[in-house]
Amino acid sequence: MACLPKVKVALERVIHTMAGLRPYRPGGFVVRPEAFGDKRLVHNYGHGGAGVTLSWGTSRLAVDLGLPSHHGPVAVIGAGIVGFSTARLVQEAGFDVTVYAKALPPDTTSNIAGGQRRPYDLFDETVVTAAWRQQYLAAAEYSWRRFQTLVGNDYGVHWLPTYREGSSALPQLIPTFPPDSRMLTHDEHPSRSTTWRTSTPCTSKRAATYGS
Repeated sequence: MACLPKVKVALERVIHTMAGLRPYRPGGFVVRPEAFGDKRLVHNYGHGGAGVTLSWGTSRLAVDLGLPSHHGPVAVIGAGIVGFSTARLVQEAGFDVTVYAKALPPDTTSNIAGGQRRPYDLFDETVVTAAWRQQYLAAAEYSWRRFQTLVGNDYGVHWLPTYREGSSALPQLIPTFPPDSRMLTHDEHPSRSTTWRTSTPCTSKRAATYGS
């Protein structure tokens, strides 16, 4: 297969520039429950530059911690990608949900974020615990499988070639990523197909990416 054409990079071709802050925690993201009066509060924050990438996965962890034995409506704080992913999973579980937020799109960091299917530099290898590693594996795998059900123009998720230098954080924990042998079945998500398309550039690195 022929190589992709060279990109014409020049300052005069830049249309717009903006930056979004990505708070980074050496110990990795936090997903944990906390008693809050007679309610249960589940924290889900600290994704660094992998908020979109791990959004479905850490939201699944949060829902699994918060919904068992729960009755009544659910409140989600934050209208970024993690907040909305959590709210959607709560809806799918059959609960009414209200999202509370200081800012709404297009004024959130997630609104200008792109997502890559390999989490990149979101933890310090020397700091994270064994328990957190298990959370990371579960979050990465569920996000990977969930995004595969959304590929296409309906949701703006596509397979695209990407190029980078340096190492990804994910292979440190999953040597054989992606876990494509364990895709979602139609029983798990019957409304969407699990078929996707790929393109192969002049490199072995591939990733599914999307922009908000």
